[in-house]
Amino acid sequence: MNKSTNLLLCLLLIIFASIAQGGEKILLQGKYLNLVGGFNVPNVMKDKKALIWTAGQIDKLPGTNRWAINHPAGYVLELIEPDSIGAVGEPWPTMTEGRSRGAFDGVDKINPSGVFWLSENELLTSARKSYRGPFERTWMAKINLETDEETRYVIISDSAQVTGDFHMMQGLGSGFMRVADTAWANTNANGNNFLLGRGGYDVLGSPQGPALGVWNIGDSNATYLLDFPMDYPARRDPYYTYGDEEAKPLPIWWEPDSVGGCWDRGYWQAGDIGGLAYINHPQVKGIIATHNLARGILDYDAQGDGGSGRFFLVEDPAVFYSTASSGGNRGDHESRTQNAVYPKGVYGRVGRVYDPDHLAEVADGTRKPWECASVDFEWPRTGIDWVEEGGGRATLLGAVHWDDERQLLWLVIAMPEVKLVAYEIVVDDNRPEQPVLLPEGWEPEQNKIESGKRLEIESDEEIVVSPNPFNPVAVIKIDVARTHIDNNATVAIYNANGVCVHTFVRALYNDDSDKKKYNAHPISNTYTWNAASQPSGIYIVKATVGNRVLSKRITLIK
Repeated sequence: MNKSTNLLLCLLLIIFASIAQGGEKILLQGKYLNLVGGFNVPNVMKDKKALIWTAGQIDKLPGTNRWAINHPAGYVLELIEPDSIGAVGEPWPTMTEGRSRGAFDGVDKINPSGVFWLSENELLTSARKSYRGPFERTWMAKINLETDEETRYVIISDSAQVTGDFHMMQGLGSGFMRVADTAWANTNANGNNFLLGRGGYDVLGSPQGPALGVWNIGDSNATYLLDFPMDYPARRDPYYTYGDEEAKPLPIWWEPDSVGGCWDRGYWQAGDIGGLAYINHPQVKGIIATHNLARGILDYDAQGDGGSGRFFLVEDPAVFYSTASSGGNRGDHESRTQNAVYPKGVYGRVGRVYDPDHLAEVADGTRKPWECASVDFEWPRTGIDWVEEGGGRATLLGAVHWDDERQLLWLVIAMPEVKLVAYEIVVDDNRPEQPVLLPEGWEPEQNKIESGKRLEIESDEEIVVSPNPFNPVAVIKIDVARTHIDNNATVAIYNANGVCVHTFVRALYNDDSDKKKYNAHPISNTYTWNAASQPSGIYIVKATVGNRVLSKRITLIK
């Protein structure tokens, strides 16, 4: 290859690189996150409370090795990095405890949670109510780690709604998002290098999704750029359901949409946003929110008794719906034994990525704060030991922070120990996505008419086939509780290859008088299948009834 050819190739590479740098950024995907390593965080004890119970709100002071994190005893704690980041597969070094400062002393049910460095000694800290209650006007403060000065701010909503103030506190309190993109901040955040917000808390009146807002220090009002009020809940995956006779379901708990028999997209249920970060990368854009959610059977009574977990998840239905629960038996859940057949619930850890351009449109008035859709992914699990269950001790996603100097995305986790985890962004579409963690028996890739994304349960009690084995006629009896019945109940027969060979479609009741007659008792229906035209083998009866798919194996022997 001659010198002229080499020169031409170099010029082409420079041109292509220039085009790539000036081209359109792509939205962050989960497969682009590559674990680099991280730090262990000391489990600092204060007032008999351990840091392991932190809400996991963090911020790094730019240009330094100093971090801030909230402490559950009502403090803001400074953490100092070791000399280097611990590598994957090796023991991680431990951060050093630095200064600390309490805040909001004397304010009812308010403790510092969100943290944001203003300077070497000053921080903003914000809070929200730990449970629903009266609105607290003072949920923002500026503190000084050296002088112990504290300046408190009153922030209220200009909404005409009665609950507007409480909604704003729950949405914009308890979190900050640092914005390193100065051009975006100048246009959309009044020149501030931060937004307020977190949202997504399981308290009535809180946003039904993440929240972000613009606030100038000292102002009495804030403006939403991202918000999901009760009437406009954020969407999520559809891997959840409710059991028979679920006591007092909240009106904001919407069932997933069904498209062609397949559960397509769900709605915000009780979940948690760990935090948000603005990605300022040369190739990738996005505002990422960490989302912890429940998958499986949800029950409003699942609030502490044995077998229950977080976010109203029934971690172990066999325990929760029996006397083995050994708790307060809230709502008499122990008597709903028909729900014990559901599989164990699991926790989803999801990254929700929003387009900063959409929030810019909210800022200029051309889009509503709840009209920003997210692209979601399952959080990468490689290299981290995750605790899956244990009565509220599962490993969940805390806050995230974009480290603009090192171009790293940091995540805090607090169970089974507190860690700061660092990810680099590797733009490679050939990298695999993390598979979605589902309850056992939930098969989203099945034929849509068969079960789609519904929860399939093998049931001998609710599907009775006689005789079994049979030749060639089988009598199929469906016995389901009233709460499962709908006008489009479907019973279908599938062969071993998953091909539907026969379908019965009709209601499991005859008329309104039957609905009234069987209001409090099971109602049965019988179907007769003549399989004379089918070969011997294993077949599966599937009854799509309400929000469940019941199944039973049967055998044809000729």
